[in-house]
Amino acid sequence: MSTPVAAWLLTTATILIWSSIALTVYSGYDYTMAAARVMRGEQDAS
Repeated sequence: MSTPVAAWLLTTATILIWSSIALTVYSGYDYTMAAARVMRGEQDAS
């Protein structure tokens, strides 16, 4: 049985970990698309 504090910490840690994973995937995708544009010789549209 976990205490309310332990449950809160576990929930917070889980949310932060999955948020970090999502941001890493998103930024990796963004950098990959930017690199693909550079490799094709296109100008940066942003």
